[in-house]
Amino acid sequence: MSPDSLEVGPDRNDAQEDWPARARSVLRRLRPDLVLERPTPATGPIAVVGAAGSGKTELIAALREESPDIEVREVNEADLASFALVEAKAALVVLDAGAPVDETDLAVVKAVTGRVHHIVFAVTKIDAYEDWRGTLARDAQALEDLGPRFASVLLHPVSARLHHLAMNTHDPLQVRQWSAASGLRELAADLLRIDSVSVEARTRQNWLRYLDRQLSEAGMRAQDPAEEEALSAEHRRVLRERTQEHRNQDAGRTERRDMLRSQLQLARVDLAVELNSLARSTSAQVRESATKASGRQLKNLIEVVKPKILELDQKVVESCQARISAISSAVLGRTDLRAISLFAQPELRPPEHLDPPKFGSWGIEDFVVVLLGVSAGVGLGRIAVLPFQRVPGLAAWSVPLVAVLGLAIAMAIVSIRRLSSGRQQAAAWVAEAVAYRRGQLEQTITAGLLHAETELTQVLDDVFARQRIRSEQRMDELEQQAKDIAERLARLRSQRQRERSEIFTIRKGLVALANSADQRA
Repeated sequence: MSPDSLEVGPDRNDAQEDWPARARSVLRRLRPDLVLERPTPATGPIAVVGAAGSGKTELIAALREESPDIEVREVNEADLASFALVEAKAALVVLDAGAPVDETDLAVVKAVTGRVHHIVFAVTKIDAYEDWRGTLARDAQALEDLGPRFASVLLHPVSARLHHLAMNTHDPLQVRQWSAASGLRELAADLLRIDSVSVEARTRQNWLRYLDRQLSEAGMRAQDPAEEEALSAEHRRVLRERTQEHRNQDAGRTERRDMLRSQLQLARVDLAVELNSLARSTSAQVRESATKASGRQLKNLIEVVKPKILELDQKVVESCQARISAISSAVLGRTDLRAISLFAQPELRPPEHLDPPKFGSWGIEDFVVVLLGVSAGVGLGRIAVLPFQRVPGLAAWSVPLVAVLGLAIAMAIVSIRRLSSGRQQAAAWVAEAVAYRRGQLEQTITAGLLHAETELTQVLDDVFARQRIRSEQRMDELEQQAKDIAERLARLRSQRQRERSEIFTIRKGLVALANSADQRA
């Protein structure tokens, strides 16, 4: 709301209050860099202002012819913001009847309102346009939109050309007609009326208008919405971030658990397939070693089988470690978990409780083989020594020789038979031992994966618990930030409201003081 909207008669309080002093105090607070000019006597010529091409020069010449006592001077647009404008007795704003008031004309009017109290409007070139009255009405409406100060403003329709014709004709009737139609006489009378106002009154009025304009500009700068908009935008951003943080408190928790379960199930299947393959390979290798083992090796069969079993254990352990490490990395992005240590020292024992075949002990079947071997050996021995019985001196040795050969052949047959049987028994025992070991490893893998699931689930819970704590802390921080910004915004708005109210009150007082001189006059 403009202070001019409350232009009424001078209030007693307005008369008693030192509004200029209050205005200077507010200006020093709002614009400490502003240097206020001192009041200058308003004794200068009337400032004639207007847009380029409005007919200012012609109007000035006509005014000087009509009333030489009126001092006027043309002011360029570049000098409108000069403080020297306050020295003018009044301002004559020249408008063109050929076109309604535009932004350029309004800018000229706004510039002089902050320097000069008395403003007179003249619409020129009315002789050149038939619809100048319509333009006059539109100009009056446009000026009224600037504020109550220009409500019902008087616009003088003038024509410098008609005045020039009146001054240069010798027909009295034409002189009267053209002189009346030019409107210069009424315009000059209005300017002379303003010229009759006391210098002190004009000076004070212009100075008050200058203070009012500076106070208005300071208020607009102080009310710059950029700071408030920046705080509001920051407040909205913090609230959005807090809402997003609240939504993301447990984000990904269910997905991570589902991913862990699916990865462990897939690992259980893959490790079972890999274990079967390793067990078959180990069983084939150990059986091959058993079928080629010597009697001494068969007596220490466990020592022969144990390295292969331990190698199988190591491969399975390494595979499990790698798989759980991959799962941990995929689910959590880390591998330093206790679940892996379950496989670092597996509680697995070689299958000693499976009694290996006792190679080297004699059974009844071995004695039967010996008897059969002796019988066969004796027969073969007799055939072998038959040629020596005809040799004198060797016949006596034939019987012992037959016995020795028979016994040797019997022992060879028994040894070969026992070694072959031992190898077969060893191969069967090895297959059973590897199968038993595979069962142990399957149980260990299952237990390890279950333990890994428990450990990883616990780690997931810990991770998301810490994430929730951090999220709650962050939400508290954001909430505090939002409160601080809201308080700053409230203080800023309250301060600006007080400043607006104070500026409005002071401007109202300044306008009332400026108008009081007109009423006294």
